[in-house]
Amino acid sequence: MDKLLPLDSNSFDNVISDSETPVIVDFWADWCAPCKSMEPMLEEMSQLMGGRLRFAKVNVDEHRDLAIRYEVKSLPTLLVFEKGRPVDTITGVPPRYSLISRLEKHL
Repeated sequence: MDKLLPLDSNSFDNVISDSETPVIVDFWADWCAPCKSMEPMLEEMSQLMGGRLRFAKVNVDEHRDLAIRYEVKSLPTLLVFEKGRPVDTITGVPPRYSLISRLEKHL
């Protein structure tokens, strides 16, 4: 089972730029109820799409600099990175089928 890779300010740039596959980064916080409901769905997506997409997460309370850099203004926010650059943003908790459809565009 693939897991959501926790990223911090030190590891973020290396993981994003070195990845040969698109990276889906979940910006979340412990106090955010929608973020907690999103995590099981992302773990499922990681199992379904693992190897073709890479899944990671950033706690915005612990790594505020990353949230500021990517202008994360609401939680949860998913940023899709391809070749080290953000190419798509998903905010809130979309329905499962909608999330799958949106992520499949990056395969």
